[in-house]
Amino acid sequence: MRATTSSRSRPSMAAPTTSSHTRRRDWGIDVTFVEPKAGAQGFADAIRPNTKCVFIETVGNPNADLVDIEAVAKAAHAQGVPVVIDNTFATPYLLRPIEHGADIVVHSATKFIGGHGSSLGGVIVEGGTFDWKASGRFRTSRSRTRAITA
Repeated sequence: MRATTSSRSRPSMAAPTTSSHTRRRDWGIDVTFVEPKAGAQGFADAIRPNTKCVFIETVGNPNADLVDIEAVAKAAHAQGVPVVIDNTFATPYLLRPIEHGADIVVHSATKFIGGHGSSLGGVIVEGGTFDWKASGRFRTSRSRTRAITA
């Protein structure tokens, strides 16, 4: 299901959610939504020339949808697109998505890692295996820290 369309070339991502908070057209980002049940082919079909990432949750909210991470990663990587996974619900204790093909994993340290809500934080882990330059979808600059821009 396509959420937004635009004649301008904006960064895009394929995501399996239809929550209004992910619709960032006002920020210059177009999002193409994919039903999790569409499988890897559904995500592959949603990738456009300006797609910057495929974003999925290990356990989808609110229906606890599960996506075959390895199949989606393989389909995305075939088109030079990295896979970003929100692993908040599963936590790294139960699932380590990078071992299943994810390129970037996001964790909420506030929820399940901290466990008691007395702190606010998050963790972003980049697996180091995606070739950002070869994908042709990103401008990269290397300095002390690697910067990736849309």
